[in-house]
Amino acid sequence: MTRFALLLFLFCPIVCFSQNNNQSKTELSEDAQVFSGLPTDVYSDEYETQKENLIGLDIRELIDLGYADEGTHSSEVPLGYSFSGNSRAICTDQYIPVDSATYTPVPRNDDGFLYIGNIGFSFSFCGTSYSDLYINTNGNLSFGDPVSQYSPDGFPYPFPMVAPFWADVDTRNPACGQAWYNIFPSYMIVTWEEVGWYNEQCSPLNTFQVIISDGTAPIIGVGNNIQFRYDDMNWTTGQASPTGAGPFGGFPATVGYNSGDNQNFEQIGRFNVDSYDYDGPFGQNDGVHWLDYQCFVFNSSAGSFELTCEDIIRSLNANCTITITPEDVASTNINGCAEVEIVLDINTFSCINEGDMIGQFSVVMVTIAVQVSV
Repeated sequence: MTRFALLLFLFCPIVCFSQNNNQSKTELSEDAQVFSGLPTDVYSDEYETQKENLIGLDIRELIDLGYADEGTHSSEVPLGYSFSGNSRAICTDQYIPVDSATYTPVPRNDDGFLYIGNIGFSFSFCGTSYSDLYINTNGNLSFGDPVSQYSPDGFPYPFPMVAPFWADVDTRNPACGQAWYNIFPSYMIVTWEEVGWYNEQCSPLNTFQVIISDGTAPIIGVGNNIQFRYDDMNWTTGQASPTGAGPFGGFPATVGYNSGDNQNFEQIGRFNVDSYDYDGPFGQNDGVHWLDYQCFVFNSSAGSFELTCEDIIRSLNANCTITITPEDVASTNINGCAEVEIVLDINTFSCINEGDMIGQFSVVMVTIAVQVSV
């Protein structure tokens, strides 16, 4: 078998902010909290009272008072952004129940967060490596800043975030479940198990989790570093949303991950309907039951890796699969190897036109097909 060395650079479709390690680890920065219009101390009586005063207001009143913006309730494609396809893969892995003997509980709160100063491995989020993060009670992980905003925005969003279900989670009522986490050598599981919604409502409940890894964890597949898993999903909205009642309508929950550069992201959808309806990442708000028992896996890493020519491709098909043979790349031999650089840039191709190599939209996931040459 002849093997040719090939260096393939995959440019991640989103570019992330650098980590900021100089902020407070117990209180929101003003920048992080400005989008909610509420006090920065989410554990204060002032915060609780001010949020309770929002119950019953309609969307226009909330926007006029500075507690929401147009992006909070819109599921349309953001102005100036073209999107097609997605960078996720469907998986069949099932939700992992919490083992209270080995998992650590996140303290019960509303709109709060828990800072984890060392997760024990490096999580590569589009070229930026993180070893610390915030578990935000409202259904997401963030990097560099906590996010307590209870009224989810659609992506893009100004802070790096991994959001299995960004919504107005409230775990203060001991009759409801809460968030938990467990850290392993190469991955971390964060689970929101049977959590309720604002204001201390325990019926119905949601159960979902996110797993992040250093890319070597078989539990989500080697080469992947983010996975969302869902159990039974039954609500989308808290009482401080424009409907004033919940658990549906009002501010839709956001699912996906976001770079923080205000341009590039992967949004699975926005959910505020009691149905199984789903029409893609944008458009109409989706039905939360579409998420029931689902699993999604991503690779949000950036960088380069080496493959042999037997592993590479050059014809992109409608299934986002490319196949490159040794003959395709062996133009110059150096000691029996051909050195070739293939750059997959976010503006040079996509998978939208059934094999068309030139597209006008962002990169979708590309599958590397192995083709062995004997």
